Amino acid sequence: TQFFGGVPGETVFSSYAIAACSALIVAAIAITLSVTRTAGRRAVFIFYISVVMYLFVTYFFDIQLRTPVAPGSSAVNTTVMTPLNPFLALEVLLRSNTYVPNSFVGETVGWSKRAWFGHPISVFCWGCALISVSLMLFSTLRLRVIGAKVGTVPWYRKVLGLGARGATERPPRSVGNNPIVWREAHSRGKTLPAILGRWSFVVVGVAIALVMLILYHRSVMTTMTLRDALATVLSAEVVIITLIALNMSATSVSREREDGSLDIILTTPIQPGPYLWGKLRGLIQFLVPMLLVPIITTSIFAIYILFNGFGRTGGITIAPTMSNVSSVGPLPFMVPELAIAITFVLPSFIAACVIVGLDQSIKSKGTIKSVIAAAGWVIVIAGALSICLFPLAPNLGPISPIAVNLLPINLVFSAVRPEEFLGTAVEHESYRVTLIVGAVVTSALYLLFVYAYLGSIKRTFMMNVRKLAGTN
Repeated sequence: TQFFGGVPGETVFSSYAIAACSALIVAAIAITLSVTRTAGRRAVFIFYISVVMYLFVTYFFDIQLRTPVAPGSSAVNTTVMTPLNPFLALEVLLRSNTYVPNSFVGETVGWSKRAWFGHPISVFCWGCALISVSLMLFSTLRLRVIGAKVGTVPWYRKVLGLGARGATERPPRSVGNNPIVWREAHSRGKTLPAILGRWSFVVVGVAIALVMLILYHRSVMTTMTLRDALATVLSAEVVIITLIALNMSATSVSREREDGSLDIILTTPIQPGPYLWGKLRGLIQFLVPMLLVPIITTSIFAIYILFNGFGRTGGITIAPTMSNVSSVGPLPFMVPELAIAITFVLPSFIAACVIVGLDQSIKSKGTIKSVIAAAGWVIVIAGALSICLFPLAPNLGPISPIAVNLLPINLVFSAVRPEEFLGTAVEHESYRVTLIVGAVVTSALYLLFVYAYLGSIKRTFMMNVRKLAGTN
């Protein structure tokens, strides 16, 4: 394309270098996780959840730290986050006129600062290479000591109610009327990494919300910055919960097929209906603490808005910047009804993701294939809806608050930036009520979808299981 005025050859090869270094460090981290956690599937899943969070957080902080190259200029300098994110490094190449490395002309700075801010692509590539080599050396040494400490129960496992690693005996447990529900809701979360990962998400999520609120109340954060931070945090939480739901549901049956336990379960009197309902209910019960995080986050900020910021200096509103709603007065940094709307939409959306994952788990031979298939379906459908709804919703008038409820992320952005994503609907006083009505309707549609899908899976369960019987 260089001959036709397209991308220069240097940019193309630099992009290849960024991609290669990203793949190198991803592989090194994946190997390190599998070595330190000694559980391949869980390590891989924790890894890509961490990658999503890392990319969200670094990109958000980069946006907040950007400063113009010169007063009044639309071009901005790279930040301390640029060499830490491959997408930011690519942005330096693809938006070279508006995202510019700092040249430090006429300034005396150290070589490390000059390299970090002036040559972010080189720093990213060399950093990936050095970190990858270090991780490989660590993994090699770590591999030699795995399994050295066996037979004893560490104090932290006793605190969490866990026995010794690899123990063959345990106290009896009450499993209720449907043992499948108990198995999905409790047995998955009875390993140390699962317990720490699950509750760390809850603690960190609520802590981030409180820190943002304190910083905003003390005027350390502006209203616009809080809007961006809130949208980023809530979107990241929704994405992570969705990925966890898909991974768990897509491996729930295929994992049993691989380890042979499905054949044993099928010899019991349990029927497809209770078995599948137990899977669905148990998985959602397991996810309840995580589902509460965005609900608690939005509730904290909704209460803060309803009490008018407890007298915050500067207020809690911001004037709309969109020309099509210039007649609307100042709006709060978040529509407080989001706390109610997301309580309806998010759990039902996750239930729909779980039922899709269950279907793929039944039809797929292995766990990897089922996870890829389930994630692919959800990503394609959700992506198509987002692409259609984001530009369409502002033009739907009073019913736009109903349309944005179809996806939790669309709902989050519409409640944080209503003048941008709801358009002229904010000119009507009833748009907040319409947002809640849309959430209830969307939740009912998702639950109807889950009910119908569950019935379809139940009818074809035995046929699909027999078709893959004996495979692993």
